[in-house]
Amino acid sequence: MTSSWRRALKIGGWCLGSVVAMLAAFIGLLAFPGFMFAHQLEHANLVVHSDEELRGRIEPVLRRAVTQLAQSGIDAPDLRHHVFFGHGNRAFRALQDARLALLQRATGLVPSPNYNASWPPLISHVISFDRPDPEHDLLLRDTWPGRLNMTHILTHELAHSLVMQQLGARSAAALPFWKAEGYPEFVAYGAWRQLPDYNLRARLMRATTANLAWTLDSKGALIPLRYDCIGRSYVADENGDQWHTCYYLARLMVEYQVEVKGLSFEELVDPAVTDTGTWQEISGALGDPAADFSRSR
Repeated sequence: MTSSWRRALKIGGWCLGSVVAMLAAFIGLLAFPGFMFAHQLEHANLVVHSDEELRGRIEPVLRRAVTQLAQSGIDAPDLRHHVFFGHGNRAFRALQDARLALLQRATGLVPSPNYNASWPPLISHVISFDRPDPEHDLLLRDTWPGRLNMTHILTHELAHSLVMQQLGARSAAALPFWKAEGYPEFVAYGAWRQLPDYNLRARLMRATTANLAWTLDSKGALIPLRYDCIGRSYVADENGDQWHTCYYLARLMVEYQVEVKGLSFEELVDPAVTDTGTWQEISGALGDPAADFSRSR
């Protein structure tokens, strides 16, 4: 082997090693970014990372989230969830922007200010670039809608981790939209269902009065929901927030299957249970004044 070939192989080895090292560093930062934040607090199995001191302020929100997760039917108390409030952290934002750019190129998903970034089996991250206002149970942003309920968003994103923990990454990724987003929504609204005046029929009727033209075919049958439904229309949810109609609808369909028909989580995720079939059942029941929408258990 000539010296020029040895030199080329050496340079190639160094280049490959550098790429591998950079990739390893990137993955390491994604997995363990907590050192980027000035403050950290723990509550139950939640670990909160932030640049502003939230201790003594955010605990009521965390207690509500933990309570709702415990009632989900798929809670994993030993799974440690890491929550990052990165609204003012430039280094963390740059890291997550790089991750989201790769994800968007691979999947076409549009980044959101709040999202789950679970890495099975042990790492579970919830990321928010909204400003936390725990005293008022709000997440604040400069763009519309300006505010969202903090307990709701946090519980929803944490529930995504539970679904992944329960099903595994591949099966969780294969869930259709109405189950993938509807079940975390179902968990996040758990406290509302405990109120004595909560009425599923009334919520379903509210959904039918929203703009559903883009979800129905010419015969009024539901078109399977997909992620491109986000932003099509909005409905005022129980928190008073303007929320995506398709999220609201997905949650109510999951609620119907779990609460009215008594399906377990394992039964719900069976591919035979579809959004089109569920909506057909619901539509028929809404047309029958005697139909019972109360809990089956």
